[in-house]
Amino acid sequence: MKNVKGMISLLVVVTAAVLTMAARVEASGPLDGKSYDVISTRPNGRQDENTYSFDGGKLRSALCATAGYAPAPYTAKRKGKTTTVSAVLKNVKGDTRTVNATIVGDQMKGTVLVNEAGEKSKLTFASKAAEGHKP
Repeated sequence: MKNVKGMISLLVVVTAAVLTMAARVEASGPLDGKSYDVISTRPNGRQDENTYSFDGGKLRSALCATAGYAPAPYTAKRKGKTTTVSAVLKNVKGDTRTVNATIVGDQMKGTVLVNEAGEKSKLTFASKAAEGHKP
């Protein structure tokens, strides 16, 4: 009887350890740890500085974060020297900003399709890798 209780206790401890380790595993993506400073150009010609960063399998936009947009999971596909990236950032109102970009070396460029309060617009951006981050 003591062996059965001992085995059950051991099984409980091992199961708890495995579940704890599984909970600590974060999603990751091929661009994690990289960031890019960008200049976005609006349809009216106005330009804004922004930084896109990749961490935990998500794309974060510093400028979008100030407007309530949360980091979003991204997809990245590499073909030769070119990586294509896409992500849909959302805010609590349900507005979206869809980022589509290409990265070649330390250069990132692309578009942001903005859908806010039923209004749609398209921004373009171009960048160079943020200082301190290798492509």
